Amino acid sequence: MLVSTQVLKTTASERLIKIYREQYKPQVPISSDEASNTLQYYFSLACKQTFRVETVSKIKNSLLGARLQHAGLNASTLYTYISNIFDLRETRTICEYSVPIYQKLLDIYEQSPPEKTTAYSSQQMLSLLTPNIERLATELEPELLEFQRQLLGLRDWRAIGFLTTVINFNNQYLIGKLETPEKILLEPYLRFVEEHIAIPWQRVCVAAAKYSVNDPSFVLVERSLPASLEVAESVYQQISRSFPQYVSKGGCITATRVAHSFVRDLKMFQNYIWLCLLEHNMGPIENELIDLCERVMLALGVDWEMMSLWSKIFVDDLLSRVQPAHKDLIFPYAQGLHQSFLNKRNFSAQHFS
Repeated sequence: MLVSTQVLKTTASERLIKIYREQYKPQVPISSDEASNTLQYYFSLACKQTFRVETVSKIKNSLLGARLQHAGLNASTLYTYISNIFDLRETRTICEYSVPIYQKLLDIYEQSPPEKTTAYSSQQMLSLLTPNIERLATELEPELLEFQRQLLGLRDWRAIGFLTTVINFNNQYLIGKLETPEKILLEPYLRFVEEHIAIPWQRVCVAAAKYSVNDPSFVLVERSLPASLEVAESVYQQISRSFPQYVSKGGCITATRVAHSFVRDLKMFQNYIWLCLLEHNMGPIENELIDLCERVMLALGVDWEMMSLWSKIFVDDLLSRVQPAHKDLIFPYAQGLHQSFLNKRNFSAQHFS
């Protein structure tokens, strides 16, 4: 769940924030021209206020103006997907609750063009095109907390677990209405919102603020964070190869939509481990992550036995990447995550057998 968070600025927390921000660089395509020329093209577009205004107007006028266009969303797979779990009326309500988030996000995007100059290097241009995640987190916090509060008020207690599902479907729907340059420049903003809901990156930074940058625990987290996507994709590939025919209410495990959610959630798992490590406390995993899995995964028809198998693959992969000197630091929390799933599996077997 989202919590209101303020990160104390220290050398340690600033270094982690920089790593997190790097994860939202726009994916500028490499063409037959030199990469710098391609980047210059996208940078020049981003600097044009009219370009951003047109992108935002396109979305607001055609989509948000119609409350994320129920007719359009009805034709999408969102209703089919979530209506397997919730009734149609509640699904529509969840979608409407998300509209203020997009309105605020688009306002921020429109108001933040980089200053155009010919003096920037390629690295500087890419950095200027990358969202300011601290600003996004701060300015979107009221809308996101209200979204969460409204979902908590729904009849179905599982609804809170589907915040990221709603945001992901909305993101894909919006992206589908844009031209390629618009997609490339706006996608990091949309992805940030989806991941910000799920990944406790601010809390990791809060916990890190108390550490010296030379502390072994901080060093482990700082070295590991840049590889979070690589780890998530590796684990997903291992799981999909091990269970290629597995199907939940969300679809086949090899489906693109399922893969996207799987990778995002595996990034979330890693961050919960780093949070527990820095806080010296298993509470976030035992009391939050497992509860979230109960809300979402069981609703999708994934049982604790399968989740236990998946968590074992995840933990083994994560531990295999850690240097021997750091394994004693991470092992209790990585193994603790897997043990939490085993405990739920055993409890479920005892009470429903």
